[in-house]
Amino acid sequence: MNAPDTVRQEASEPQGPTNRGPIRRVDDLEIFGAAQTNASILFTGGAHARSQAHRIHSLSGWRWGPFLTVDCGAPQPMLEQQLFDVLCRDNPRPDVEPGARLLQAGTIFLQDVGNLSPAMQVRLADALSHAATNRGASGSRWRVMASTQEPLLPRVLDGTFDDRLHYRLNAIHFVLAP
Repeated sequence: MNAPDTVRQEASEPQGPTNRGPIRRVDDLEIFGAAQTNASILFTGGAHARSQAHRIHSLSGWRWGPFLTVDCGAPQPMLEQQLFDVLCRDNPRPDVEPGARLLQAGTIFLQDVGNLSPAMQVRLADALSHAATNRGASGSRWRVMASTQEPLLPRVLDGTFDDRLHYRLNAIHFVLAP
């Protein structure tokens, strides 16, 4: 890949301890339950969001596919190119609209999704909406997980974060200790 700091494919990752912070403890049962669903997952706060996402991936039906991390805090032009290269790379039809072609199998982890520009939020929401409409939740062979340091709901309410993207990412929500 062109920008290894923006998108990383990880074959394995050390298993970190379950977060035991003051806000709440995400226990193994919650992680296992989330792994058994097709739902997208949003992690708010916490330094261990990526390790928790990787634990869910390794327990899920997507464990045989790649675990890709996209740093949403990367410079916007590089992020856009890398994000949509990952999302669109397996499409055999180049005439299909970008953002409508999604990762064929595995997990994509959007790190610091709150850093996305409004334009990128709209494009990503459109891509995820298109995939859900055309493939259906039960037929999907990929999963999206995301993390953010600050709660997104206040930003949705004041109009600075796309409500459709929040809806697509927030099927299961874990609040981790900072």
